[in-house]
Amino acid sequence: MSKDLFLIEPLNFPNFILCGNQTYSLVFKATNNGSETGDFQIVFTGDGLEIKDEKKFKNRSIKIEPGNNVNISVDITPLVDGSAKLAIQTMQEKKVSYIDKVKHLRKILLDETIQKALAYSCISNLDNLLVKNVLPKIDFSENDISKKEIALKIKENIDKSIDLITDLDKISEQVPLYYEIIKILYQKDKKKCLSVIHTLIEKAIKAGLTEGIKFSIILIGSIAGPKKAVETIKNIPENLKKGINDELDSYLWEKIEEQKTKIETTVISSIYYNFNSVKDPDQNIEYVVKKGGNISENLLSSNFTSFVGILCLFRFDFSIFHAIEASYSEILNEKGNSFYYLIAPQDNIKDSNFIELKSLLNKILVKNAKKIESKTYIFNLDFIPYLSKPTIIIEDSEENLAIKSIVERSFGNEISFIIDSGLFKGGEMNRILRETLPENKFKILNLVMTYDFLNDYNMLKKFLNEFIK
Repeated sequence: MSKDLFLIEPLNFPNFILCGNQTYSLVFKATNNGSETGDFQIVFTGDGLEIKDEKKFKNRSIKIEPGNNVNISVDITPLVDGSAKLAIQTMQEKKVSYIDKVKHLRKILLDETIQKALAYSCISNLDNLLVKNVLPKIDFSENDISKKEIALKIKENIDKSIDLITDLDKISEQVPLYYEIIKILYQKDKKKCLSVIHTLIEKAIKAGLTEGIKFSIILIGSIAGPKKAVETIKNIPENLKKGINDELDSYLWEKIEEQKTKIETTVISSIYYNFNSVKDPDQNIEYVVKKGGNISENLLSSNFTSFVGILCLFRFDFSIFHAIEASYSEILNEKGNSFYYLIAPQDNIKDSNFIELKSLLNKILVKNAKKIESKTYIFNLDFIPYLSKPTIIIEDSEENLAIKSIVERSFGNEISFIIDSGLFKGGEMNRILRETLPENKFKILNLVMTYDFLNDYNMLKKFLNEFIK
């Protein structure tokens, strides 16, 4: 399943700073846009935040019908000052067919395997051994018989030969002779052949020998079936069994291709969300939260490496956070640095209502002014409804030529750029900022943009990006 066939999206994404003294319940909608019912695992992991009851998401599968969705909630608490990250990985369980080679006991042994066993001999000179160890104990009436005739006599006197082999002093001499008798009996009397094989195996085990056992078991498999051969191996002591088992594996077993199915888990979606957070909030941070505002991660973590910031202190009927945060994050990812921002909507522009705002500015900017190496542009940013084309308005100041050059370089004729010395110059908010922020560190400029820069945050990003080194 491709990523666009499964969507997971937040239903109550917080536009405000997350505080470490609070737990936040986030709700996400997971939608299966595929054509088949899917079993999905949705796993949440936190970096800089605690996920409450994290175990409940592990090894938990959610079945979602095609075109349907389910809501999933997760409770989080931030643990750091700056940026906390929530990662969401979605995996799908699917039945997958595959071909596997499965080991099966052969139904019958291959002819070449049987012939190999019949051709095997652990006696280098059988005739001499028979003449030396067996024939002297057999009473033949004929004199001066040939070797060929000796072999015939052995075949004709199997029972006598078995008795005489048993009388030999050394088992190491008995085993190879038994195997020769076994090969003869295999052609004549398979029932008796099995009996002699078991005798050979018992004696070989007693003496700790493997000689002759392997091919004797092959002949058992030929006569009584491979299953009987396997049962015989099971009864062999462990110290001898492994070597015999390994050697006989390919003779008794075969691998057959079979179609199988298995459950396979595949990652189909991996997304993350960053939240500006404060571990131990003071009254200044709580003031921003109460106002429904937010503060950039670099300000919260006291990272003063930028030379431009925006203060959004006007209230709107809609959220401006997402466009500003998206611009901030993308510039940060691309350049390793970004602008500062503070969103703290004010309801009434009066001195009495700015006490908390001044306290906030003192904590975040004024007290850290020594860390700021160069004079920083602070745009007192406001947004106005759409005009005939996207428009930037900036109050008249000595920086106008530099800013005009930046706008022309970035946008060409795509937007209108207006330098204003009337309606958008100065103002109560501008005055409060000038009085609070030290002039030798901060340059306050009123900046007004049409809603185009919120609707398409790439335009806002393009403008601010020019100030980031």
